[in-house]
Amino acid sequence: MRRSLLKALPFHRFLLQPSHRSGPRAISTTSSSSRASEAVDEHAIFKYTFGRCIINERDELQKRYVKFNIPALKKAAVDAVDGATSVVEFRRLMDARYNRMISLTMDNGQTVLAKLPYNNLVGPIEPIVESEVATTEFASTKLGLPVPRILGWCSRSEDTDVSSAYIIMEKVKGDPVVLVWEKLPFSQKCQATDEIIEIQRKMATFTSFPGYGSIYYRNYRKDTGYIPIDDTFVLGPAVTLPFTYEHRGKVDVTTRGPWTSIEKYLQSVINVEKHWIKEHAKPELLPSFQQYPDVICDPAAHIELLERIEKLIPCISLPQHVPRLARPILWHPEFSCGDIMISYDALTGKTSQMVSLIGWRNCLVGPLYLEVRSNAIYMNVLPGEHDANSSKFSDLPMVAEHHLKRLATEEELEECLYAMSDKAMRLFQHIVYGTFQLWNEKFMETRNAMLELEELFTAEYIATSFSSPTSLEERSRYREEYKEWSKIQAGYELLCDKIGVNTEGWVEAVDYERTRLIHTSYHDEWISRGNSEDDWPFDVPESRPSDEAFKELLNRKP
Repeated sequence: MRRSLLKALPFHRFLLQPSHRSGPRAISTTSSSSRASEAVDEHAIFKYTFGRCIINERDELQKRYVKFNIPALKKAAVDAVDGATSVVEFRRLMDARYNRMISLTMDNGQTVLAKLPYNNLVGPIEPIVESEVATTEFASTKLGLPVPRILGWCSRSEDTDVSSAYIIMEKVKGDPVVLVWEKLPFSQKCQATDEIIEIQRKMATFTSFPGYGSIYYRNYRKDTGYIPIDDTFVLGPAVTLPFTYEHRGKVDVTTRGPWTSIEKYLQSVINVEKHWIKEHAKPELLPSFQQYPDVICDPAAHIELLERIEKLIPCISLPQHVPRLARPILWHPEFSCGDIMISYDALTGKTSQMVSLIGWRNCLVGPLYLEVRSNAIYMNVLPGEHDANSSKFSDLPMVAEHHLKRLATEEELEECLYAMSDKAMRLFQHIVYGTFQLWNEKFMETRNAMLELEELFTAEYIATSFSSPTSLEERSRYREEYKEWSKIQAGYELLCDKIGVNTEGWVEAVDYERTRLIHTSYHDEWISRGNSEDDWPFDVPESRPSDEAFKELLNRKP
């Protein structure tokens, strides 16, 4: 778990003061972009080198260490590409969040990408790779979506000379929208949302899923319990991140699917997190926050919340009585700028054609009302939900409004629009996906969503039909703890911004030295104010820079 909470006072007031210390840009660990490529030496290619982390860095880098046989990977790529006989260029790309990314150019001019998963971060790798490959092909052949073509793959490191699982796929000729969005005129942004709606329509109109789960090839998954989709594909156990991240794939639970009912699916969600907390949650690794509610570091409090949510399963499952809302759907979880590839011509003003939708590793066939979330290209900004003082994204509300108006005209997407916009549906989503990350970071937000759900359905209705509602005394205490948490979290996020890291502590490697010095300076000031070393939310700096070195770096342009 990242240490994401900062003792609010007195440091919080200090952070609100104007400061000349502007941090470097933070690296995104959620984007699958392959920008900023560069050639690297073979001895360093196994290491994660494109970012540094000031929170548990040694462990975080070890999780992203991937050792493999480079000549064998080159041979696998050559074998996967028709007409190729050798690799003429081997380049390391900016790593994705869960994969090492390699670009290989063949002697026939074709360039392909190789993905090698971080098997210390997620697992088990074998079904994860098999499901990603099958889901990608399903999206292409059954839904008719623009996806990168997979040329070769192996899900078991012991079955290949590469000594690692891998996927080799065609390189898409385009840019991630996140890199060009602000350069596009308003008309092209609207055109882009129209193309996304067409992709969503194709997803929404496939109605032949027999249940919920991850997609696999039928000939690779011959175990009992798999549910056939057709002659090629089946539904099997879920291997999306909530079921596999940080040892969750090793948790011994009764079932990970596939499921034929929403209740069984929700029960599995709760069971996975409950078992993981019991076996892996380690409060002693968290800093001591004297002013922070103790529940955030208390496994028993997390288990208690999960048991409360478990009693709400009949409520969260209510949409099953409306088949159009409960039906199984394959919905891409990241209709965002990082996973949408746009044609190079978009920058010339010719077109904004979406050339590919990437990132199928985390896709699940799930209930429509839980899977269809408001995470479209305009980055979750709905009309009225934006910073009026921000000029950078000043047209996002207008793009969002255009998108929602278009959705409203598509009869086939009527239930999708309802799932995105209805308050009850959004609370259901918030609770379910908060449950997936309860120990990691979502305890307070999920508990608060539970209170909102009780208020929405009225405490009397909940008590009569499902479970005992939260008492007035508990509700008051929870609200106060939520306010306290929000203040502390705001202080932490502000500190991250000042230092120049994202909220997980990551920064691009090229900016690390500058970040290290700023981090050290803030740390020293924190200690000089009489605060405890244990309450500092980042790794303790190894050395104090000289004043001259600090001033020199601050004067450099990021």
